[in-house]
Parts: sequence; structure tokens; C-alpha cells
Amino acid sequence: MIASAIILAFVSFIVASTVTAGVLWYVSEALVYAGSIFGVSVYFRTKFGDFESRANKFMRKEIDNMADRLEHKLENEL
Repeated sequence: MIASAIILAFVSFIVASTVTAGVLWYVSEALVYAGSIFGVSVYFRTKFGDFESRANKFMRKEIDNMADRLEHKLENEL
């Protein structure tokens, strides 16, 4: 969409030696749309990364706790 907006602006400038309001509107809409898509994808990637990090820490802590309990249980049996 951004590529089509840039091409439309160049064609408009070459043909009419000016960029009309409609073309500028289309270019701005394309930039806003692209920015919103990129922004949403970055936001969700960041949030998913945070969740993944917290889940990994929690799982590591639980595994360590279970290993410690098993170790103490084995020591007590011997």
C-alpha cells in the first residue's frame, strides 16, 4: 500500500507537475495504515515476549522447588 502511494505521488507529479490533494490524502492514509499495522504488531510482540519471560521464570522456579523437595526427600530416606 505504501508502494502504491509513492508510485501514485510520482505519477501525479510527472503528469501534472503537482501532487493533488486527493493523492496527498491517499499517501497519508497509506502511511497511517502502515504505521498502525506495524505498531500493533510491535505491541503484541512485546507483550508476548513479556509473558513468555514471566512464564519461563515461573516454570524455572517451580522446577527448582520440586528438585529441592525431591533432593531433601531422598536425603531423609538415606
